[in-house]
Amino acid sequence: MSTPLPQTVYMDNHATTRVDPRVLEAMLPWFGESYGNAGSLGHAFGQQARAAVEDARARLASALGTEPETIIFTSGATESNNLAIRGVAGHTSRRGNHWLSVGTEHHSVLEPLLRLARALGCGSIPKKWPMRCATRPAWSP
Repeated sequence: MSTPLPQTVYMDNHATTRVDPRVLEAMLPWFGESYGNAGSLGHAFGQQARAAVEDARARLASALGTEPETIIFTSGATESNNLAIRGVAGHTSRRGNHWLSVGTEHHSVLEPLLRLARALGCGSIPKKWPMRCATRPAWSP
């Protein structure tokens, strides 16, 4: 007779999270029979996919109490982090333009911050964090 394995708990939800069954049900058709590229509008497959994306955008915006044009879909965390950092970097803050992070931060956050520091002319970029720089960017996102 075998000994039952102890129950395991998945602890890496930052990397991959189980899809909610309702989301899976809604997405299944798009993984099989309706798989057009929403960016390719020159054919019916792309147009159908674009309509579905825009419908999802409108439904999500409604649930969040915002306008559909404020919803941006990205391919994942790296793209989202870059978009957020570059977006915030282009705006003046009432409290100054200070960026704080730690060396244990994910590279998808650290690398854009290093690029931002170089663009701001922070001088020599330290190999280790923390890093400080408080200058207005010479570029806009």
